[in-house]
Amino acid sequence: MHPILPVIALMVSPANMTPERAVIEQRLVPQVQFVGEEGERLSISDRQAKLGVDYAAVAVWRDGKLEWAGAYGEGISPDTRFQAASLSKPVAAIAIAALAKEKGVSLDADIAPVLGQWLAPDSFNPDGLPITLRGLLSHTAGASVGGFPGYAADAEVASLLDVVRGKGNTPMVVIEAAQAGQFRYAGGGYQLAELWAETVTGQGFETIAERLVLAPIGMTRSTFAPLERRLPIGEVAPAQNGDGSDVPGGWNVYPEQAAASLWTTAPDFALFLGAYMAALEGRDDGIDPDIARAAIVPVGSDYALGIGAREVGGELVLSHSGSNRGYKSGFNAYPGQGAAIVAFANHDRGWQIVSDLQRSAAIAYGWPREEAEKHQRVAQDASLFPRLAGRYAGPDGLHLFTVMPEGPNLKVAINGRGISELVPISGDRFIDPEDGQIVTWRFGEDGAPVLSADGMDYPRLAD
Repeated sequence: MHPILPVIALMVSPANMTPERAVIEQRLVPQVQFVGEEGERLSISDRQAKLGVDYAAVAVWRDGKLEWAGAYGEGISPDTRFQAASLSKPVAAIAIAALAKEKGVSLDADIAPVLGQWLAPDSFNPDGLPITLRGLLSHTAGASVGGFPGYAADAEVASLLDVVRGKGNTPMVVIEAAQAGQFRYAGGGYQLAELWAETVTGQGFETIAERLVLAPIGMTRSTFAPLERRLPIGEVAPAQNGDGSDVPGGWNVYPEQAAASLWTTAPDFALFLGAYMAALEGRDDGIDPDIARAAIVPVGSDYALGIGAREVGGELVLSHSGSNRGYKSGFNAYPGQGAAIVAFANHDRGWQIVSDLQRSAAIAYGWPREEAEKHQRVAQDASLFPRLAGRYAGPDGLHLFTVMPEGPNLKVAINGRGISELVPISGDRFIDPEDGQIVTWRFGEDGAPVLSADGMDYPRLAD
């Protein structure tokens, strides 16, 4: 672990220290709010210390320029790279759409014959469905494989073909007829789109994206290619597991480039969002306006081509989040106001930092946002807590929870993610005040407790 120091930020002159920035950096608004309580309003550095997050970065775009960027942690700057994780997808979608236009290929054309040059149709597309770039990039093609774990420093890294054929560390990517036409998040679909792009160009995806997106926009600190592990802190923020330990080798490698491999900085990604919003206004600052306009049309579940697109308070909000091992990221963009924020953290508990920054910026700048629900703390019968204590696991045996009573609340140790607090808000419902996770309990026919979260049940293990 690396000691957290006070804020290290770009352009810290008084002219750059806007009132909004000062509030964001010093008084983060918590995600979970309780009735009658203001909640703990920590500085970014104090929030990092509380969560054990060594490094974070943020950039704000307004009025056609980078308004400010900050980096928080010892030895890093706004030019330090983070893995963007699934923030790769909006960039990849623009690159693939630009390539399709260049090649005269409609986003609705059937690219199954191209993919069939590498993949046995009866295996990856057993029902012979048409496969389109629009479907793959909007997660509506019926593709399988939601996400990717990456490859550790000592592991042999799979090729793109290995990934889609299921010869890496994830199953084969399959087009499933039962899922086609409806939204199902699938990084596997992005790998099929990447395979199409590499096939029609004979180039690696990192080269395609550099030529069509990164270079035109001026994202000089960004790449889809792997980084050398010898790079020092300052050049790259190394990843941390949820328990605060360092990821061996600094980070996992993701051969799934279109889905997850972008390395970038907060200012560079803000440039991308600025170019995106400019294109929506008809200006080409590195992104073709026709491509951008097509890319924000939702196809399923408020998701367009590589980007979330929904109305909040009557205004369009573009967004995406990202999660790789030891990296968390997220952005919100407001085309009607020409404004955007992007944030990164180097820790599996970095969601809290990222969401706190996005929320605090929306409040400080008056951007559209959905009002947070306020929860009511309740006094829980303390005699119930010993009955809930113990170890819980899901069907796969991989998600392990250890529940422990502590005063009026419960503590839960999550395998690989550290310890969280659970506050009772009703008879059987508890909430994690750090990230808003709702947890409920019920008792099975045998009297043993079952923990439920995100629609999954986790029975308590026998002693």
